[in-house]
Amino acid sequence: MPLDINKSEDIFIEEDNNSIRYALGALKGSSSNLMQNIVKERKLHGDYKDIFDFFSRINGMPGLNSRQAEILTL
Repeated sequence: MPLDINKSEDIFIEEDNNSIRYALGALKGSSSNLMQNIVKERKLHGDYKDIFDFFSRINGMPGLNSRQAEILTL
């Protein structure tokens, strides 16, 4: 299954019996700590509504810099 900011975890997960969801942590150049924090934020406060909601909620997270932001938007 493709990467989905509201469904993917920081590691690959089995989604259905025959499907594997792509991991946030598998993005080339991504910070595993940042990806874990993004998943934790989603689990605590619900799905991200849009890109603006996403970036407002992750703003200030440890490890977030312009390079990581670029990786997340591509």
